[in-house]
Parts: sequence; structure tokens; C-alpha cells
Amino acid sequence: MIREIIKPETNQVVINIPPHMVNQKLELLLFPIKQDTDIPFANKKAKLLMEKVFKNAESITVQKNINIDEIMNDINDALS
Repeated sequence: MIREIIKPETNQVVINIPPHMVNQKLELLLFPIKQDTDIPFANKKAKLLMEKVFKNAESITVQKNINIDEIMNDINDALS
């Protein structure tokens, strides 16, 4: 995932994507934000940390046959 907030000065925007995203379907979303809104991840250190978290998440494998009913029953039992 790449997130960047820009302020274009023309009606054209050029996007450079990393090599691992080439030949993949990508979704682009453009929407205006208020000028007075705090920009998420304005702190460069926080932005780099979030990028690292998302990059590491790509290598995590998740069990395909998770029984959500069993998990929900355990949660409900614990809350009772």
C-alpha cells in the first residue's frame, strides 16, 4: 500500500510505482481533503513505521480454515 498526500499545481499527476506492483491490478482513489485537516502520518517517522508494518504483513501466512463460530463462542463465554 502506498499513501501520499499531494497538492498538484496542474491537472496532471505522475505516479511512480514500485516494481512489485507492476502487472497487477491497482485501485487509485483521488479525493480532496480540507486544508485545515491534520494530515495523517505527517510525522515522517510514523509514516515509515506504518510502511514497515504493511510490508512485513505481506509475509504473514494466515490459516485458511478458521472456524469463526468457535472463536465467537469462546469470546462470548469469556464475556459471560
